[in-house]
Amino acid sequence: MSVHTFKKVRPDARGSTDCAELIKIMSAQEKICLRLLDLADQERLAVLEGRVHDLEIATRQKDGLVEEMERLEQRRRTVARVVCAALSLSPDTSLLELAEAIEGEDSTRLIELRQRVMDTVARLRESNESNLLLMRKSLDLVRESIRQLRRSMGTGEVYTSDGRQPVAATNTVMVDCRA
Repeated sequence: MSVHTFKKVRPDARGSTDCAELIKIMSAQEKICLRLLDLADQERLAVLEGRVHDLEIATRQKDGLVEEMERLEQRRRTVARVVCAALSLSPDTSLLELAEAIEGEDSTRLIELRQRVMDTVARLRESNESNLLLMRKSLDLVRESIRQLRRSMGTGEVYTSDGRQPVAATNTVMVDCRA
């Protein structure tokens, strides 16, 4: 519950229209958050399966959705300020405080939408952190493989097709395909 206590008011016709617009914007934000969560799962699978192209596609799609989310958030803030003004509330009133100040179904819908969006954002944050850790581990493995290859090439070690090292290996080829 909010720290502030507001007298519940029923918005006038304009305020009610703006509340409906606020609900519409937040519903769109929720859909984008769910899509971002789905894309984060796709990224995780792409990393695990080594599908770089799929990872690039998912990342581009996420970038586009983040841009759309930023536009919606800007619009949501603008509409929220209009609703606050219609209810004689401070323009700095939080969404929860605003929802609590409204009577009726709009209040309930805003509170529920806000909570669902916040829950989805928390899940998205966890997924992104997990993906980042997974990508870092993958990068560490690639770096270690490259380090091993460089070290092997620098020593002139070669191997025959049966995995043995020839006695007089002076060539810098890693695998001797002649055998």
